[in-house]
Amino acid sequence: SIGATWVNDPGSLTMTELATPDPDRAAAFYEALLGWTTEVVDEASGYRSFKVGERLNAGMRPDTSMPANWVPYFTVASLDDALERARSSGGGVVVEPVTIPAGRFAALADPQGAVLCLFEGEVDD
Repeated sequence: SIGATWVNDPGSLTMTELATPDPDRAAAFYEALLGWTTEVVDEASGYRSFKVGERLNAGMRPDTSMPANWVPYFTVASLDDALERARSSGGGVVVEPVTIPAGRFAALADPQGAVLCLFEGEVDD
Protein backbone atom coordinates (compact mmCIF):
# COMPACT_ATOMS: atom_id res chain seq x y z
CA SER A 1 0.00 0.00 0.00
CA ILE A 2 1.34 3.42 -0.90
CA GLY A 3 -0.63 5.17 1.83
CA ALA A 4 -2.32 8.52 1.41
CA THR A 5 -1.67 10.17 -1.94
CA TRP A 6 -3.06 13.57 -0.92
CA VAL A 7 -1.57 15.06 2.26
CA ASN A 8 -0.75 18.41 3.87
CA ASP A 9 -3.15 20.52 1.78
CA PRO A 10 -6.25 22.05 3.41
CA GLY A 11 -8.86 19.33 3.85
CA SER A 12 -6.40 16.45 3.91
CA LEU A 13 -4.49 14.45 6.50
CA THR A 14 -1.21 16.01 7.58
CA MET A 15 -0.02 13.64 10.33
CA THR A 16 -1.08 11.34 13.14
CA GLU A 17 -0.01 11.33 16.76
CA LEU A 18 0.19 8.49 19.24
CA ALA A 19 -0.52 9.20 22.91
CA THR A 20 0.80 6.33 25.02
CA PRO A 21 1.65 5.56 28.64
CA ASP A 22 4.72 3.56 27.47
CA PRO A 23 6.64 5.40 24.71
CA ASP A 24 9.64 3.07 24.84
CA ARG A 25 7.48 0.00 24.27
CA ALA A 26 5.49 1.73 21.53
CA ALA A 27 8.70 2.86 19.79
CA ALA A 28 10.08 -0.68 19.83
CA PHE A 29 6.79 -2.07 18.50
CA TYR A 30 6.49 0.32 15.53
CA GLU A 31 10.19 0.11 14.73
CA ALA A 32 9.93 -3.71 14.53
CA LEU A 33 6.53 -3.82 12.80
CA LEU A 34 6.88 -1.01 10.25
CA GLY A 35 10.57 -0.17 10.15
CA TRP A 36 9.98 3.34 11.51
CA THR A 37 12.70 5.13 13.43
CA THR A 38 12.07 7.33 16.45
CA GLU A 39 13.76 10.53 17.47
CA VAL A 40 13.30 12.58 20.66
CA VAL A 41 12.13 16.03 19.61
CA ASP A 42 11.70 17.57 23.05
CA GLU A 43 13.56 16.15 26.08
CA ALA A 44 11.41 17.97 28.65
CA SER A 45 8.07 16.62 27.42
CA GLY A 46 9.38 13.34 26.00
CA TYR A 47 7.80 14.12 22.62
CA ARG A 48 9.19 11.96 19.80
CA SER A 49 8.81 11.76 16.06
CA PHE A 50 8.32 8.64 13.98
CA LYS A 51 10.15 8.79 10.67
CA VAL A 52 10.34 6.76 7.49
CA GLY A 53 13.83 7.51 6.25
CA GLU A 54 14.13 11.27 6.75
CA ARG A 55 10.41 11.95 6.29
CA LEU A 56 8.27 12.75 9.33
CA ASN A 57 5.48 10.19 9.51
CA ALA A 58 3.88 10.71 12.93
CA GLY A 59 4.42 12.03 16.43
CA MET A 60 4.30 10.34 19.82
CA ARG A 61 3.75 11.82 23.25
CA PRO A 62 3.76 10.26 26.71
CA ASP A 63 0.28 10.30 28.26
CA THR A 64 -0.77 8.25 31.28
CA SER A 65 -4.24 9.81 31.58
CA MET A 66 -5.89 7.41 29.12
CA PRO A 67 -5.31 4.21 27.14
CA ALA A 68 -2.96 4.49 24.16
CA ASN A 69 -4.66 6.05 21.13
CA TRP A 70 -3.93 7.55 17.72
CA VAL A 71 -5.25 11.00 16.74
CA PRO A 72 -5.35 12.25 13.13
CA TYR A 73 -4.40 15.84 12.25
CA PHE A 74 -6.07 17.52 9.26
CA THR A 75 -4.76 20.68 7.59
CA VAL A 76 -7.07 23.69 7.35
CA ALA A 77 -6.54 27.06 5.66
CA SER A 78 -7.91 28.95 8.69
CA LEU A 79 -8.05 27.33 12.11
CA ASP A 80 -10.39 30.00 13.49
CA ASP A 81 -12.87 29.55 10.61
CA ALA A 82 -12.71 25.75 10.91
CA LEU A 83 -13.38 25.88 14.67
CA GLU A 84 -16.43 28.04 14.08
CA ARG A 85 -17.72 25.62 11.42
CA ALA A 86 -17.10 22.67 13.77
CA ARG A 87 -19.02 24.32 16.61
CA SER A 88 -21.95 25.24 14.34
CA SER A 89 -22.04 21.67 12.98
CA GLY A 90 -22.40 20.05 16.40
CA GLY A 91 -18.74 19.43 17.24
CA GLY A 92 -16.93 20.64 20.32
CA VAL A 93 -13.49 22.06 20.99
CA VAL A 94 -11.52 19.82 23.36
CA VAL A 95 -8.29 21.87 23.30
CA GLU A 96 -8.39 25.52 22.25
CA PRO A 97 -5.79 26.67 19.68
CA VAL A 98 -2.16 26.09 20.67
CA THR A 99 0.72 27.83 18.90
CA ILE A 100 3.72 25.67 17.98
CA PRO A 101 6.78 26.50 15.84
CA ALA A 102 5.13 25.19 12.64
CA GLY A 103 1.76 26.92 13.18
CA ARG A 104 -1.34 26.34 15.32
CA PHE A 105 -3.50 23.35 16.18
CA ALA A 106 -6.66 22.58 18.15
CA ALA A 107 -8.32 19.34 19.23
CA LEU A 108 -11.99 18.73 18.48
CA ALA A 109 -14.61 16.11 19.14
CA ASP A 110 -17.09 15.35 16.38
CA PRO A 111 -20.81 15.01 17.25
CA GLN A 112 -20.26 11.32 18.06
CA GLY A 113 -17.29 12.06 20.36
CA ALA A 114 -14.43 10.98 18.06
CA VAL A 115 -11.36 13.17 18.60
CA LEU A 116 -9.38 14.78 15.80
CA CYS A 117 -7.00 17.72 15.50
CA LEU A 118 -6.93 20.55 13.01
CA PHE A 119 -3.67 22.21 11.98
CA GLU A 120 -2.96 25.55 10.32
CA GLY A 121 0.63 26.20 9.33
CA GLU A 122 3.61 25.05 7.33
CA VAL A 123 4.31 21.37 6.75
CA ASP A 124 7.53 19.96 5.32
CA ASP A 125 6.72 17.43 2.59
